[in-house]
Amino acid sequence: MNALDALFAEEVGREAVALKAALSSERPFDAGIIFAAQAIHGAARVVGAEAAVRLSGGLEGALLAVESRGGTLSFSDVETCRAAVELIGRLAAAGSEEGEQIARDRHVEVESLVAALEAMTAPGISQAARPDRAEPVATDALAEVTPVSLELFRHEAELHTATLTDGLLLLEKEPRRLEVVERLMRAAHSIKGAARVVGLDVAVRLAHAAEDQLIRIQTGSAEVSPVRIEMLLEASDMLGRLANAVLAPAGSRPSDREVLALAARLAAGEGGAGPAPGRPDAEAGARAAETPVPADGHSGAFAADLEEDRVLRVRASHLSRLVALAGESLVETRRLKPFAEVQQRLRARQAGLADLLNDLHQALGAPASDHPIGMRIAELRQRLSEARSVVSTWVEEFEEHARRSEDLMLRLFREATGSRMRPLSDGLTAFPRLVRDVARKLGKLVDLHVTGEDQRIDRDILERIEAPLNHLIRNAVDHGLEPPDVRRASGKPERGTIRLEARHRFGMLEISVSDDGSGIDVGRIRERVQTLGLLPAETVGALDEDRLLDHLFAPGFSTAEHVSEISGRGVGLDVVRSVLREVGGAVWVTTEAGRGTSFHLRVPVSRSVLRAVVVKIADEPYAFPLNRIDALLRVPLGSVQQVEDRQYVPLDGRAVALVPASQILELEAGDVPSDPLHIVLLSDRGHSFGFAVQEFLGEFDLVVRPLDPRLGRVADISAAAILPDGTPVLIIDVEDIVRSVLHLRQETRMEKLGISREPPARRKKRILVVDDSITVRELQRELLSAKGYEVETAVDGEEGWMAARDRAFDLVITDIDMPRMDGVSLTRSIKQDPRLKGLPVIIVSYRGSVEDRLRGLSAAADLYLPKSDYADEKLLQAVADLIGAPEE
Repeated sequence: MNALDALFAEEVGREAVALKAALSSERPFDAGIIFAAQAIHGAARVVGAEAAVRLSGGLEGALLAVESRGGTLSFSDVETCRAAVELIGRLAAAGSEEGEQIARDRHVEVESLVAALEAMTAPGISQAARPDRAEPVATDALAEVTPVSLELFRHEAELHTATLTDGLLLLEKEPRRLEVVERLMRAAHSIKGAARVVGLDVAVRLAHAAEDQLIRIQTGSAEVSPVRIEMLLEASDMLGRLANAVLAPAGSRPSDREVLALAARLAAGEGGAGPAPGRPDAEAGARAAETPVPADGHSGAFAADLEEDRVLRVRASHLSRLVALAGESLVETRRLKPFAEVQQRLRARQAGLADLLNDLHQALGAPASDHPIGMRIAELRQRLSEARSVVSTWVEEFEEHARRSEDLMLRLFREATGSRMRPLSDGLTAFPRLVRDVARKLGKLVDLHVTGEDQRIDRDILERIEAPLNHLIRNAVDHGLEPPDVRRASGKPERGTIRLEARHRFGMLEISVSDDGSGIDVGRIRERVQTLGLLPAETVGALDEDRLLDHLFAPGFSTAEHVSEISGRGVGLDVVRSVLREVGGAVWVTTEAGRGTSFHLRVPVSRSVLRAVVVKIADEPYAFPLNRIDALLRVPLGSVQQVEDRQYVPLDGRAVALVPASQILELEAGDVPSDPLHIVLLSDRGHSFGFAVQEFLGEFDLVVRPLDPRLGRVADISAAAILPDGTPVLIIDVEDIVRSVLHLRQETRMEKLGISREPPARRKKRILVVDDSITVRELQRELLSAKGYEVETAVDGEEGWMAARDRAFDLVITDIDMPRMDGVSLTRSIKQDPRLKGLPVIIVSYRGSVEDRLRGLSAAADLYLPKSDYADEKLLQAVADLIGAPEE
């Protein structure tokens, strides 16, 4: 800020104090304030502050017009003038450069205030001249405001009413925390300013009355009492209702009379006191307005902060479509890899043509180049060489393009999904008030503790789980926690505690709602299940606690003896589970007698793209969410054990129950299980099962697509997707499929795998070739394939490492110098992996020095072949020495 800016700020500050003190609808008009407005106007023109010039000029003209009409200011006139003075003060205090930025950010407010000041100059426009001065008109004013402005107002009011509610609840618990009051004043003042801009006068009146009461509390002329807190909470609720109704039909809004009655009651306070006398801390409101509003990191539409990031309003549908397109683009980009593989095969075929041409030349007696046939063969060789050169260059460029495209699309997708992510706290703002109100109605004392509220989650999922969380918290207050006298008698504190905790785990967001109450009576649930005839008596008696508690989520199931307006109707928990399933999540409950109950929710952080392992079951592809898989196993058939008609496989010293995935999905069993057996290990709520599948097809990013609602609920399936090759794939619902297994085991209908003890069929041995050179990869692939081995290739160490982890190989052949991960690092990763450490590795490299060989062998490579000594026969012999013949 330069010297001229400092002088301007000082003069505005001095004149603003006089203006604010004189502007009051309760005092006669003071013509002296016109001179203060003129002084600010002149100073603003000197420094060239355009927005301040327009505002102060409008203020000067408005005050002159008021004086000519007899010098009476209406409530609306006072609020408009005060807002203009406050904004001029902020522009001046910021200096010329920052002041210009503020003016640009708040151009809507500037234009609205200038228009309102100009309107005051029109004859008879002041509300003081109207016979209905006590009843401001809101509906007509709203009709003239654009829907965009109303939506911005609704959003800002939602943020500030949440601040009011949270602060008032804190103040109710800790009345001495008066530093909270300033934040509340700021929120009330911001709502008042925003409501004034959109012409919602009744909201202006109510926010003004709330601000008055907060000023009285701050200055010590009023106490923090339960009655005053209750009235301020009512005002916050009413302001929220008004904001939410601005885009609704006029008949659905709270009536002006209802709002003004609440404003009058609030203004009267507990002892009939009106507004704070003379607004003893009138500058506090201005200071509050000039302080940035910490509204969850967002600047208000009409009270913009000096933030580096600006908020842009985008329709939710457009954002959802953008994220969907980014996800589809990412998946489509990864379809380039198969095209690159086809091009590599094309290049290999060209190499084969060159060999055929050489054979032809020899078969014809190797005619010289001056012979007609020799000339034609030489010409063919030249053209083939040129074609191979062009194709080689094009393939390498295409591979590089595919890599860059995938990286770009991945970054685009992350940015797009990030724009949809919101902190969990955005969905929890109403819960402290909910706990307070329900507890007071039930005569209980309850504290709510929230941890992990900064965890981020997709906006749509957050909106969907708000109602289930609301229901669980309400249940915890009503059913979970005991009344104070009961808690006291059992040795517990009178105040009960509800904890809402959130954390990220394996790509999912886990949320728990716990209470320290008496716990759930499991015996009562058992009786209720039997009474309702949901299961045969002998089955009910054999149910474990988890299965019994699961009945709480059945439609219409309730153990409550009395129905109240809060709960007990047998609806709610079934809806909670339904909503969680719709978003791809799960819910379950645990309880301990005398210690309390916990409801656990697991929801995806985002549903746009799912990382999944695709397997083959009964010759069809199915996808398991990667974040729900405990392990992928390849188990020899000989290690499968059987105890009492149930099959198990050993894992880390424990026995894991083996389940045929085809039976659970009600598919044809298909062929005899392969050896080794492919198993997907899943667990849910303490139960673990190994699902036997035909084959692991790989790991993919899938764009999740919901099932057609006309199908209804499909057992064990949560959604669908399209694989990169265009094949449709169904996504497994892990919670549901585990529940299906438990159900089949309970009814003793579980089938066993048809394991034959006959010698397994001979299979081709599989080799993974890892090299960043297309030429080397294809030459080695052709050589090994011709010998009878099954060969797969990878373009660098990282892709090779992923392939080695995902699929079974008998041998890895790798180069050293490669991007992302070199061959030595790949070898070391393989040898350090407990599952892969026995996999042989051959390093083939141009590096032939003793140091290079020692470096490769120090990573535990089984063999190091320098390319200087490279020959087809040597490589084939080395392969045969390590893994034997192509078939076994």
